[in-house]
Amino acid sequence: MTDPVTLEPAALEFLALPHFARLSTNGRDGYPHTVPIWYAVETGGDGSQTIWFISDRGSAKVRNATADPRAAVTIGGEKDDAFGLLFRGRLTIEDDPQQVMTHRMIDRYEPGDRNAELRALWQDDDIVVLRLHIERMTNVFS
Repeated sequence: MTDPVTLEPAALEFLALPHFARLSTNGRDGYPHTVPIWYAVETGGDGSQTIWFISDRGSAKVRNATADPRAAVTIGGEKDDAFGLLFRGRLTIEDDPQQVMTHRMIDRYEPGDRNAELRALWQDDDIVVLRLHIERMTNVFS
């Protein structure tokens, strides 16, 4: 694994907004499996950041990450965005038994009326956290 990546303040400010990400994992057929997904950024004790997602344990992206942890994610790149960022790294899979991370993600993307609905809808789901350990970041606008 490479040294941890520390993101610049402007990139962190952009990533703090709830954009949709596009996560690509390596499918069993050898083709990329790319899906839109919610994300959040977390800073570790060493100052580096990881990007994390939530997903049902039985999803294709989780199966793919289990077989091959290499992944890429793009965030931004829309016509009004200040950034279009491409991240490459390796995914780890973490349990979320009390759905603490799931609730954090719902709060980030659905702070209004749908919040309670989604919490109730997902309460019995087997949701895991996928964490991308960033090895490389590229601003695709530069």
